[in-house]
Amino acid sequence: MNPITPEVAAWIVSKPCGFVTDKDMPWLVERHRLCLLVVRFECGRFICPAQDLNVFLEPLEKAGLHLRDVSIAPAELEEARALVEKLRREKIRQAAITGHKIVFDERDCGGVFDGFTVSSDADPGL
Repeated sequence: MNPITPEVAAWIVSKPCGFVTDKDMPWLVERHRLCLLVVRFECGRFICPAQDLNVFLEPLEKAGLHLRDVSIAPAELEEARALVEKLRREKIRQAAITGHKIVFDERDCGGVFDGFTVSSDADPGL
């Protein structure tokens, strides 16, 4: 398995629902070439590494099949989210240890920040 760097993890987490475009591909291949992608087309789907996407798409395009979307595989999304969360918690922990002020704006989330966690103001019945 090709480990995800913090830079790649932050980029993956920033993608809405993990969807990627053709403009994203050069960046992704350069930094995380083995990132697994889910490719959905009109009559099915498959998973392939980012570096091989064009190789797998070529026969589909020749057959005239419609490409619906390409997204990052759920396992990759979860790994990226876990790394981003781990780094965020470590940053907060280091700030608490060194006495640095934690910069936080409650408008960034829908809850109350107590210095360590966010309490959601969402209805628990949702």
